[in-house]
Amino acid sequence: MVLQPDRWQLTARTLLIDRQSAEVIDALAGDGIPSLLLKGPVIASLLYADGATRSYVDTDLLVPQQLLRSASATLARLGYVRADLNPDHVTHASPWRGGARSGGAVDLHRTLPGVLTASGELWPALWDERRTMRVGGRDVDVLGRAGTALLLVIHVNHHMALAKPREDLRRGVERLDRSVWRAAHELARVVGAEEAFEAGLRREAPALADALGLSGDHARGLRDEHPASGLRMALSAGGPIAVCRAIAHKVLPPAEYMHAFEGAAGDRRSLGVAYLRYWRRLAGAAPETLKGLKRPGPVRRGSD
Repeated sequence: MVLQPDRWQLTARTLLIDRQSAEVIDALAGDGIPSLLLKGPVIASLLYADGATRSYVDTDLLVPQQLLRSASATLARLGYVRADLNPDHVTHASPWRGGARSGGAVDLHRTLPGVLTASGELWPALWDERRTMRVGGRDVDVLGRAGTALLLVIHVNHHMALAKPREDLRRGVERLDRSVWRAAHELARVVGAEEAFEAGLRREAPALADALGLSGDHARGLRDEHPASGLRMALSAGGPIAVCRAIAHKVLPPAEYMHAFEGAAGDRRSLGVAYLRYWRRLAGAAPETLKGLKRPGPVRRGSD
């Protein structure tokens, strides 16, 4: 079989990402940090074995919440720089971008997108049902089948307008056994994502929702109550103190961020100019930022 140029490029890119995933997982393990690979090759191998392509552009890893800071330090040592300015406690994942040495992108998860509130049951429940698969030439721990089914549903809640999550879920409904979906529903209940699971499945796959005996109480979905910004999430999840921390981080980003994403060179003068340029742009965006803080809806267990 001869691959077309676009298929060849896609294959080459996914192989590079797989190698990146294996290297990051190895580095985390070397620092005593377990991790679970969530998407990418996990979904592709489980649902796209018919030859259809599923592209992915980064590595999604879940680590125990109490080890998130240590995992962040490992990524920094590997040459990655955090690419957002949201506090950890109000986001389900933080994006990291690689430089010349690392080159790729990693989304470091402290939770799944359907579980915005802290859940001590999340990591042990997902870890207990993990699988092992070959990625990047190494055996790595990946999300199990029930966990993947759960993620398919709440990922659609998170990206309602995107075609790929909908196609993933469509294939999951067709290809995963009913027993897997029952286990996913129980897993959602354990980790605090039952509302998101029921709402998403009722909306996207009503026949399966009926077969599982799911109620229609959450059929309206969670779009209107999902926080639209980091500040709005902070106000909902952590109150005024969390808002102050989020604003402080937005106003004064770390120097590493300024060097990586705001064009600051290594000297103090260049860094100062980059901060001035950033603050000028931030001031121009302030009305929209404040607009996003109006009437924040509650953060519900099972939205993202």
